[in-house]
This record gives sequence, C-alpha cells and structure tokens, in this order.
Amino acid sequence: MMKQYYDIIIAGAGPAGFSAAIAAARMGRDVLLIEQSDSILGNLTAGPLEAIMTFHDEERQVIKGLAQEFVDRCAVAGGSPGHIEDTTGYAVSITPFAPEISRITGFMMLEEAGVDLILQTCAVRCEKQGRRIRRVEIQSKNEAILFEAEQFVDCTGDGDLAVLAGCSCELGGPDGRAQPMTSLIEFGGVDQIALAKWASDHPEEFCFFSEEALEHMKQHAEKGEEQTLHLWGFYSLLKEGYEAGALSLERKEMHLITGYYPGEVILNYTRVNGDPTSAADRSTAQITAARQGYELWKWLSEKSEPFRDSYIKKIGRIGIRESRRIKGWHCITKEELEKGQGAEHPVAMGAFPMDIHCSDGSTMEFYRVNRGYQIPLESLVAKDVDNLYLAGRCVSCTHEAQASLRITATAMATGQAAGICAAISAEKNMTCLNVDYREIEDELERQKVIYK
Repeated sequence: MMKQYYDIIIAGAGPAGFSAAIAAARMGRDVLLIEQSDSILGNLTAGPLEAIMTFHDEERQVIKGLAQEFVDRCAVAGGSPGHIEDTTGYAVSITPFAPEISRITGFMMLEEAGVDLILQTCAVRCEKQGRRIRRVEIQSKNEAILFEAEQFVDCTGDGDLAVLAGCSCELGGPDGRAQPMTSLIEFGGVDQIALAKWASDHPEEFCFFSEEALEHMKQHAEKGEEQTLHLWGFYSLLKEGYEAGALSLERKEMHLITGYYPGEVILNYTRVNGDPTSAADRSTAQITAARQGYELWKWLSEKSEPFRDSYIKKIGRIGIRESRRIKGWHCITKEELEKGQGAEHPVAMGAFPMDIHCSDGSTMEFYRVNRGYQIPLESLVAKDVDNLYLAGRCVSCTHEAQASLRITATAMATGQAAGICAAISAEKNMTCLNVDYREIEDELERQKVIYK
C-alpha cells in the first residue's frame, strides 16, 4: 500500500522522470513516480524509436551517469550494443536498443532504488500554500488520491504538473505553431544488406554529414556485412510516390535506422500538425499518421527491392516533439547551445543538433552543435513555484533550444540533475537556488554526471 506522504513526487516516467526518480531515491529520499501510460521510459518502450541519441560531441562523451548505467545494463541483458557510429554523421553516436529488454531493465532499476511507481494515473489537481505545492490529486480509473510531498518534479513532457500549479509557459515558435507530431513506423522483413548496398550505390539519394561515416558504410556494404544503418534521404522515392498520388504526405526526405533485430527498420516519416496539448488534435494525429505509415509501406514494398518482402510490425503512438516550455529562472537559448560553455551553475550537458521539423511536414532545418553544451541549474527550477523542478522537454528554453534539449539522452541527463536537486531541497527544506552550489557539484560527481 502506498504512503500518502513522500519527500518527492515526480510526474511522468519517461526518460527524464525515470532518471529523476532513481537519482533522488538513491540519495535516501522517499519517491513516488506517477505515469499516465502503462509503461516507463516513454517512446523507448512504447515507440518505436530509432535509437537513443546522443551521448557524445566531436571530442568526448558528455552524458554519463544514470543514462550510461542504463545502457550498460541493457547491454549486459542482451538489449544494446552500446554506442556506435552514426552512419549519416549527423550525430557523433547513436545507441540502438531492444525495447522490451529496456523496459524490463528500467523496471528493475526503479525497483532496486526503492521508487514507488504507479502507472495509468495522472495528476489532475494541485493544492498550494503560497508559492509551494503541498498536495497533488492523482486520478486512476476508480479513485482519486491525494499525495503530499516536500518537492515535485515535472517530467511530463507537456509541463502538465507545472500548468496545474499555475506556472507560466510558452508553446511553439514565432508563429505560435509547435513542431509537427509523428508516429514512427517499424517494418520487419527488410533486406538490410541489400538496403546498405543500394544506399552505397546511390549516395545522391541521401544526405551524409561525414565523408568518413559514408566510407565506413560503403566498406561494410561491399563486403556484404550486416551493419546498423542510419539513412537520411530517399529523395526520388518520396518525390515519385507523392507525384503518383500513392503518398498523401509530401516529404522531401525521411530518416531510417535499422532496428535491433535482423530485418527490422524504423522509419521517421509521418507528420501531422496540431496542438500537442489538445486531446482532439492528438487523436486526429494518431489516425492520420497511421494512414501515412500504411501508404509508405505499400509504396516501398512495391517500388524498392530491399522492402519487397517487408511487413508492418508497428505504427507507434503519436510522438510529441514540442509542447509547453515552462518559465524558469533561466531560459536556455540557441546561442548558448552553439557556444557550449559558460553556465555559472551547470548541472548537465547535451550535444544533439537542433533540428526543427517544418510545420508543412516536407523537411526540416537544423543547427549543428559541434561541442557539448552546458545546461544550467536555473533552467530546471520553475520561476512561479518554489518547490517545483523541471526536466526533459518542458525545461525553460526557447523554441530553437528545445529542438536539441528534447532528445532522449539529454532528457535523462536533465532528469538526473533535477532529481538530485529535488533530493537536496527536500533535505534542506529550501530551493537549490539557495544551496551552496558545491554541494550540488559533489552529488553530481558522486553520481558520475558530466556537467562541465
């Protein structure tokens, strides 16, 4: 039976919430982790998702801590090869994984840390005292329960808990529109060796950001060796399909990564505009994306030899790239990510490029991140509520910066940092903004976090 009082309550058990909960629980805090779906780790387990990205910049690994421990444990369980080269050169590394082994590994890590996990529930109401949240009402299928805590962490992706608590937020770019929603598609039965050979023979059909990565792919393809492929392009196939009326969605390019098991590929193709906080828009997006995914499979299986014997394994739940950004004590900008260093109180790092998928769905713009950037403590602390921390997609940042900060490995890094800060705040009964930063640094280092 769950307690009614906790040191820390964390809303959202995706990559950020998973990491926040374990980080805080390992510091001896009583932690309740609530999740609206039936699983943990977000699209890592409910996806499909292409791969975990990205742990490295061009010089070194910039994300370790719990994210690295999770990958290591998945590898031991037979569910990941670890970090490997990105064959497009877009990111320095990608980390393939087996979803079910990742799910089981995640459950084990939460259980070992002593986290109380409650699934298929969500926060529906906050009770506040001044500038502090005191209690949160959690709704399940048959009851509403009030839980009290000293500290709270919003890892919902959409900033749901923060909005319930009255926090200010932003959504979308200058035009007010968020990046389009997407369901990734998983095929089975794809001839991966033929696909690599076709890509090697037709480099004009793809975008490669590194000549070295292209050459490595060609070398494996010439030998007929299996390899993890990340391809960005398929220009002519998509153009021809749209012009023939076989594809209702006009895309100039799409992304493909080979799955963890033989014959699997995961395609990032579907695009649907809408308000990511609207249940109606998300429902419409799910239906539309399923149709787009089916059209793509029919077209590729008819027109491309490597896909001739393929079949649809899964069209995933609708994925949200961009949602609410909660106002914190510091707003991370595009310029800060490009600069990399300079945060006064860094607590995490990231290195993924900023990719902004165009609202018309056809293509995207991106900005390279050549070196790891620092994520400041102040961007993880809600400005309007004194005992609320932020992690994952809803941290305080601009539209452009969120395009990098939202990515899985970075979300795990901000989650661990927020969990550490919440644990220190629960112990000292004050916000981490008023704590000696050296105490935070000591715990970050103890938990093997790279933050500068």
